[in-house]
Amino acid sequence: MFRSPRLLVAARVLAGLNQSQLANAAGVAVSVLQAIEQGRSDPKLSTMLALVDALKARGVMLAPETERVAGGVLVMKDSQTEAVWRSGT
Repeated sequence: MFRSPRLLVAARVLAGLNQSQLANAAGVAVSVLQAIEQGRSDPKLSTMLALVDALKARGVMLAPETERVAGGVLVMKDSQTEAVWRSGT
């Protein structure tokens, strides 16, 4: 889904969550989240969707990478979108 686990870390930090809080909100084990963030795991789609949904509930969205656009993190603020791009490379 994302080429770099750093995007997930950036999104989590911008959401103001530690690993335990995000894992709990997404219903996954902390060890699973740690493995994903460290690039040691190729997570199931359902796991990534749960993490994305938990972040989105806190106003942070992950922008997927394409061949032309580097992925990034969008921060939702007062019903307006402020783009905060974090390169995955």
